[in-house]
Amino acid sequence: PPPPPPPPPPPSCPTGWNCTDIGGPTPAGTQGVSGNAWTVQGGGHDIWGTSDSFHFIWQSMTNSNSVSAHVSSLTGTNLNAWAKGGVMLRSTSDPGSPYYAAYVTPTNGVVVQYRGAQAGTALMAASLVGTAPVYLQVADTNNSLTAYTSPDGATWTPIAKSTISLSLGTSLLGGIALTSHQQGVLATLGVDT
Repeated sequence: PPPPPPPPPPPSCPTGWNCTDIGGPTPAGTQGVSGNAWTVQGGGHDIWGTSDSFHFIWQSMTNSNSVSAHVSSLTGTNLNAWAKGGVMLRSTSDPGSPYYAAYVTPTNGVVVQYRGAQAGTALMAASLVGTAPVYLQVADTNNSLTAYTSPDGATWTPIAKSTISLSLGTSLLGGIALTSHQQGVLATLGVDT
């Protein structure tokens, strides 16, 4: 009998965006977009420790050092409590890169985490009660980073204790990050940008 047909190619990345797995997550992540609405799937062991494993959709930051999105949902089968998806500013696509991010989790609220140095240990800056849907933003103003939430995407409130001093470099990657916090499992994130 003939061999089975190859699997379909993953959905392509829209023009102007970079869509990639960082740190070898399994299964591989995917993304689809319709208008401003994204459906992102990602695996990976975590965005934490000294090295990350997740799906990242990003643009090079040239005129602005902030990223915001409406995270409409975070779902999956038997999803780990520390699965997380949200907005990230990152120095490079290296798994150990410095970063600053605000995520929603299934049961651990909204968390703000960062890595201050290449291959350094990630830290928790702040957290608050909440889950999807939520508007999230991370912004870098002269190496002062702050995370924000909003009820409507127009009026932003800083997350208490989220402001840190950190240099991520002069050219940043900004976008949407998702990890299932469990190799072999996919999490699905609904996001409007």
